[in-house]
Order: sequence, then C-alpha cells, then structure tokens
Amino acid sequence: MSQHQCCGVVEEAALQAREKRANRTKPQPWIVRKLAVFLTLGIMGYAGYVYIGRFCVSAIKRTDQSSTGRPTAIALLVVFCVLYLWMIWAYIKVVLTSPGYAKDHIPQSPQPLFDPPDTQHSDYDLENSLTHYNTDYEHSKSHDFDPIRTHRYNKPSYSSTSSPVQANTHRGEPCDNLPQTLETVAPPPSASKPVKPQRNRSFWNALFLPCAVCFDHERQSVARPRKGELPVRRRPPTIPVLHPAQRYCYRDQLVRPHRAHHCRNCGTCVLKFDHHCPWIGQCVGARNHKFFLNFCQSAAVFTLYVLGTLVGFNVPAWARSTSSTAQLDPQIIVISALAALFALFTSVLTWSHIILILRGQTTVESMTIHSTKEREAAALTREFGICGFAEKREAKRQWNEEWGDLDSEGNLWWTGSKKQGWIDVMGSNPLGWILPIGRSSSNGLSYPVNPRFDEQGRMRRRAEWPAELR
Repeated sequence: MSQHQCCGVVEEAALQAREKRANRTKPQPWIVRKLAVFLTLGIMGYAGYVYIGRFCVSAIKRTDQSSTGRPTAIALLVVFCVLYLWMIWAYIKVVLTSPGYAKDHIPQSPQPLFDPPDTQHSDYDLENSLTHYNTDYEHSKSHDFDPIRTHRYNKPSYSSTSSPVQANTHRGEPCDNLPQTLETVAPPPSASKPVKPQRNRSFWNALFLPCAVCFDHERQSVARPRKGELPVRRRPPTIPVLHPAQRYCYRDQLVRPHRAHHCRNCGTCVLKFDHHCPWIGQCVGARNHKFFLNFCQSAAVFTLYVLGTLVGFNVPAWARSTSSTAQLDPQIIVISALAALFALFTSVLTWSHIILILRGQTTVESMTIHSTKEREAAALTREFGICGFAEKREAKRQWNEEWGDLDSEGNLWWTGSKKQGWIDVMGSNPLGWILPIGRSSSNGLSYPVNPRFDEQGRMRRRAEWPAELR
C-alpha cells in the first residue's frame, strides 16, 4: 500500500469517527463516564496506604531506613491527614454536584426564526466583514468538504441576510431554508455597478472567532491605507451570538441559556459549560466550577506535600546509609512519581482556572479568544515580518484603543473587574475560596452582558460604548 493510500485510509477512518461522534445523540455509557472516578479514588486510597502504613508508621516504630524521628513522623502524619481529608472532601463535592443542565430549566420549543436584519444598526461594512480576512486560510478551507461541519453548522449567519431573506422570514419560513451565503442571496450583477469579488465565510469561523482580522491581500484592488492607518485591521463579525436562533440546540430542541453548550459525552446542554472532565465523570459548569477549583487547589497542595516529604526524608537517609542492602521502598518510589505527575497537572489547572475566573471566562471562551489572538498575530507577522516587534505592538495598541482588549473590554462576559469575576464563581465567603462550602453567586441561567456589546452580542467600537465606559 502506497503512502498516499495509507494517508487516505487514516483520513477516512478519522472522518468516520468524527461523523459518529457528531451524530451521537445519547450520552456515553455510565461506566465509561465514571471509570476515571474509580481510578482516581483508587490512586487516593493507595497513596494513603503507602504514606501512612509504609512511611509514617514505620518511622514511628523506627523500622525504616529514613531519618525521620518519632515526633517528626507524628507531625507529618497529622498534616497529611488534614490535607488528605481536605482533598477527599473537595473531590466528593465536585463529583456529586451537578454542573446544571439546561433541560431541567428550559422547556423544549420549535426552532426560532431570525429577525429581519437592522440595516441601521451599525457602521460595520457588511461586505468587508465577509470578504476582508485571511484569504489564504479560508481558500484552503473552501476546498475541503467537511460533512460534519456541513451537517451541524449549515445555519445561515445573521450577516449573510438581505432582502430576499427578509421576505422569507416575514412569511414565517424556518431559518433552515434560508440561503447559507451572501453569494446565494446577492442580486444579479448590474452593468452600471461593478460587483466586488465575494468570498464565503463559514458560520463556524464567524461564530467562534468573535474578532476576525481583516488583511488586504490583493493590494492591486484595495486602496492603500491613509497615513497613520494600519494596513491590517480588526473587524469583528456581525453575528448576533445572543439571538435565540443562534443559541438553539437541535439535539435538545431548546434555546440554550447564555454561555451554555451541548456536551456530546453527557448528551445534553450544560449551563455555563467550561469543559468535560473525565476525572470527575461529568462536565465542569455553572454550579460545580467552584468545587472543581477547590479540588484542584487541595490536590495541588496535597501532592506537593507528599512529594516533598517523601523525597526530603527518604533520599538523604538512603544516600547516607552505609549498608549495602539499604534501599528505598519501591512503593514509596511509585507514590513519589505519581505525586510529581499530579502535582504538576493540578498546579497548572489551579493557576489557569484562577486566571480564567478573574477574567470572567470559561475554558471554551478562552480558547475562542486565544484562536483570535493567533490569527491576529499571524496577520501581523505576514504584514510586518517576524522582527517587526514595534510595528506589531503599535498595531495591537491601536486595535485595543478602537475595540478594547480582548481579555477584558472585548470579552462579552467581562464583569468589569477581576474581583467581581472571582466573587461570581467562588462566592463572597473567603472560606469558600479554599474549602468546598457555599456556592457560586449565579444559578447559571442568566449572566449580565458586557455593556460594550450591543443587545445581540455584537462588538462595538469604543466611540459607541456608554460614555462612562469609554
């Protein structure tokens, strides 16, 4: 079999797997979703056995090779038990607390219709917002037929509607029947008015890349920028992400609350979906995000403590031993290795989720913003070169001056301050910031929208913001 045939077989298998996942309407089997929970509990139990039974008890009885004295061993055991109970308490809390499901609060409803577009709404240039972007990227995408994306995201974008579409919506036709691209609904070319080339922008990119980069690739057909004007511009799309038609879930047949997303593993829409975590056997969402961070905090502290004490008290004693038969307990080595692995993992998780909470973002939302930044960075590198640091920095400054910083002012769900973002998730009780007590301020059904955006969730220029926020 040739290399091309092998690649074709692999691509076909991957395509079939993606199609199977996309078409799955039922959740994964319960045992599959909860398997990692039993594995985690087993690791916790084994760690407790090794640390208490083979390290602390041996040190108290003075039957081990370590340099730990009896008083020290007792103190280590007491601290271990406190941290151990803290971690288990937080883990049980996050496993047993539901993230909140939209189906429990939102009744099923038919697919809503798109409103007629408001031609007076914005000073965005509709044609530019659909055509001025990274043509190299989109051209490569346009030649790759993806049945999964076509099946799931074939709904028309708000930006691509025009007068023929308005006629359909006034007649009450479902938005499934609307044209999918601007080219489909554009009027025939007129001899007196030249038609500019139009390119299709996928609904997926427009919806999940909320701040696309406009790049003038065809210099011969695009006017040169005026003095002081950047050749690379930030032009947000006009997709109304808060419109009920955009938030409709075709699997659960309901209009999702703000920030809710459908999880294929759980088979339903999760309130304020952050991510699906196999270690807790369910999603992290509006009502257990706080407990998830509490568990990450406790696990990071516990694993660092276990790693530090096991290595700190056993390795020096083993190195000083004069006996040729002296050796470390293999089970202590195993637990030390596991502690090092999970200490790194949980510490990174703790730090990243603290940053996300302070910014008022979820993991899904932060990935969207990160993708946008990557596209902007690629466009700036293409324009100014790899070493054009000053020009890139000035371009980003001008973009943020016009539209706001993507992590704060340009974030649809930014609460206005880091403190408020923290309280919304972790609660106002300082004890609840560490211990798994209390609950989040929000119920997951409604969230205040950043007033720098319009009522449909579309980004506005700084000049259009409320006066007190400019």
